[in-house]
Amino acid sequence: MPGLIFSAFVLGPGHAVAQGSTQWKVTLTVMRIASTCDGERGSIRVTGRKLAYFSQGMPYPVWEVELEPDGSVDKVIGRYIHSSRNVRVKVAAGSGPREITSLDEITLCTFSYVPD
Repeated sequence: MPGLIFSAFVLGPGHAVAQGSTQWKVTLTVMRIASTCDGERGSIRVTGRKLAYFSQGMPYPVWEVELEPDGSVDKVIGRYIHSSRNVRVKVAAGSGPREITSLDEITLCTFSYVPD
């Protein structure tokens, strides 16, 4: 969306959860509020070229995105449960923990995924 500013934090070290997977715990910090937004806790999981955010205690991801070959992404995707509710996800190039931000296009809340 034009005029929106994204910034992010570098995430800390991850740990293996299964062969070919990496996971790290994060806290969502609200960076821009245009509606009612709250932070929460969860984890980022990378399996192959799929990166997903899991809200704490949930067995399925809030959103999941396929990474580009360089490990980055900047695209709008549907949420896992509400596929018509779009979220723009930005992930810096690389592997392992790195900069991640999201923008909920309905509430206009911008989040940064910060390691616990």
